[in-house]
Amino acid sequence: MDVPDGAVTARLDLGEVGDAATVSVDGVVAGHAPAAPYVVDLGALAPGSRTVEVLVSNSAANWYEGDRRPSGLIGPVTLTW
Repeated sequence: MDVPDGAVTARLDLGEVGDAATVSVDGVVAGHAPAAPYVVDLGALAPGSRTVEVLVSNSAANWYEGDRRPSGLIGPVTLTW
């Protein structure tokens, strides 16, 4: 993402996630979203290009119990300043 000059803080709303998420910015963990609402405050970011990574951990219930729970980053994903 490109952080504009004058941006005070950033907030990433992942929308729907099946099952939990960890968000990193430039390789540094910014926060965890283990349950809804799946929102991570990224804090103050220096202006310029940043790399955002979202790691989603799916529920083992799908495998163990044959459940049909949603898996992955479903979204919609929104970023606000």
